[in-house]
Parts: sequence; C-alpha cells; structure tokens
Amino acid sequence: MSGPLGRSVDDLELMLRTTLTVGAFNGIPGAALPTSDGPPDPKDLRIAVWADEAMAKVSAGCRDAVTGFAAKLEEAGALVRDDVRPSIGPDHLFSTYLTLLWPIVGAGLPDPVWHDLDRWARSAAADDVSAIAPRLMTASHKAWLKADSLRAKIAASWAQIFENYDAMIMPVAPTTAFAHNTEDEYIDRVVDVDGEERPYMDTLFWAGLATAPGLPSVAVPAGAVDGLPVGVQIVGPKYGDFGLLDAARTICDVAGAAFQAPPS
Repeated sequence: MSGPLGRSVDDLELMLRTTLTVGAFNGIPGAALPTSDGPPDPKDLRIAVWADEAMAKVSAGCRDAVTGFAAKLEEAGALVRDDVRPSIGPDHLFSTYLTLLWPIVGAGLPDPVWHDLDRWARSAAADDVSAIAPRLMTASHKAWLKADSLRAKIAASWAQIFENYDAMIMPVAPTTAFAHNTEDEYIDRVVDVDGEERPYMDTLFWAGLATAPGLPSVAVPAGAVDGLPVGVQIVGPKYGDFGLLDAARTICDVAGAAFQAPPS
C-alpha cells in the first residue's frame, strides 16, 4: 500500500487531483475517475465493519478504534453491519497478496543475489518456514499469473460488497508502532499483540486487503493508545476514490477524527 500523507481528507484530495494524468485515466485517453456529489449525510451511509481476524489478530486498542467509529456512525443514523466479508476467505486473500507482492520485491534484487536466493529456496526443506519469503520472491511467472487470476476473483467479490455498502472500516495494522527488529531474519521476527507473539508478516494483512484488488483506502486518525497514535482504515470501491474521500469526510466528522500534530 502506498500513497500520499496529509493532515486531512482535503490534503489527500488535493494530492490525488495533482497526480492524476490530465486528459486520461488508467491509460485511456479522455477517461477520468468518477466524480462525487459531495460528503453524504450520515443517515445515508452504509458501512461494513471488519474489526478483527483470527489469522491476523488485532490489539484491543486498534480493534476498539474501529468499533468506536462504527458505534458513532450507527448512533448518527448510518446503516452499520459487522458480518459482511468477501466471499473469498481471508487466508486466500492474504496468500494471494503475498504471492503478488514478494516477486516485486525480488525483482529489485541484483541478479547474483536473486539467483543465490533462488538456489537456496529450491534446496530448502518443504516445511522450512524460513524459505517462505525467498520462495515467494523467486516465484515463477506462472505462479504470479495464477495469483493475478485469483486477484480478479477477489476484486469481483469486493465489488459485490460495494454494490450494497459505501465503505468498509477496518484496522490499519494489528497494533500501534513497535520497536523495529533488525537483528533477526524477517521470518523469525515477531510482533507483540496484547502479550501474544505474532509473525511480522501479520503486519501486512490489513494493508493487503485493499492493495491486492486495487481498492482505494484512506487511513484516518483515531486517537492514541498508550501515547501512540492509532488509525482506522476506510476502504471503498475500485475507482471510487472521490466518493471514498467524501465518505471519509463524513465519517471523520461523525467520529471526531482530526489530525493532531505530534509533540515537538
């Protein structure tokens, strides 16, 4: 997941408009992102909620930020449901994202390093967890194309959700900021989530939900937990960037979400 950083939805819209190619969209001359009619009334919003997931456990503070937004939206009259999910299971959503992501990382490696990694991944035992990332980084084009085909099915399953909902709110990450571990191998690193050690790879789960199918996503501030900022991710339909930004404006107003400058 990548994108501009700003202090408000207005900042994000300004940067979106600045980066769009004039006179074309998605390589199609004359095409453009659909426009929006402006921020919706809270009573007109239809919001799906995904606050936690067993395979990518979320800390209580990050989960409460999402459910807190949901409660305020429901109180303001929005339709809020917490039982809406893509028809494709979270394990397939995540594995597809990783299969699409890691070869891109591997492609940036110098050729000698990539070939050494490939040889090591091929020689490692099938149950060697330390070979997971190397195998993905050196995956064949065929494997990537199979994942890309599943990506299309994932996108279709999300499109079905957004036929009935304007946005889905979810965590940005499983926990607040943590001390970066540069000593251990990536596959051996863990993140503490409410006293439970979870794989570093879990930190990619929530970002991957929107990234793999190419959905627009906005991360907005939701206060702090133990002095560290926490956010809520708002995901919308593909190519619905401007509509999502307007929905985010209303959601932020209802939830009282606003940028706070860090202490100097």
